[in-house]
Formats: sequence, C-alpha cells, structure tokens
Amino acid sequence: DVDTLPTIVLEPEKEPRGTVDVDAAGPAAVSIDGQYSGFMTPTPGLRVSAGVHAIELRDGNGKVLDAQHPRIEMGATARLTLQLPRRK
Repeated sequence: DVDTLPTIVLEPEKEPRGTVDVDAAGPAAVSIDGQYSGFMTPTPGLRVSAGVHAIELRDGNGKVLDAQHPRIEMGATARLTLQLPRRK
C-alpha cells in the first residue's frame, strides 16, 4: 500500500559516544585526534567516542591554526568555536 509508512525502530546507543559541533569565523579543515574529519567549518554534529579529543583547525597545507582538547561526555553535545588567525 502506497499510503503505509514504514515502521522504524530506534535502538539506544550501545557505544559510549558524544557529539561535537565545530565552528570558526571562516572555513577551515577540521581534524580530530590528528585525522581529517572530512568536514570544513562549520561542521554538522560529528559523533566521537566519549573522552578527551584533540580538535584542530588546519589550513590547506596542514598547518594547525587553532586547537582545543575538550572532554566529550557520553550522550552530550560539545559546541566549540575555534579561532582563525587574523588576516593582515
């Protein structure tokens, strides 16, 4: 039947994870624990394991522009705003 909606069953999170949103005053590559996340700022909610992580902004050459080391709590969302160097 075309009018029938599928049934969706949501399961509780089994892994200890949290979410991190990363923003800056302009676009920059976001790395988590030294690995490029695949996203530029501003990011969607990135799921990471609970614990302390190195969140970095990098330029096109891989140079770290700013970094924070937040503790991500299970089930929580951390919203980070990192700084970009001022243009001269």
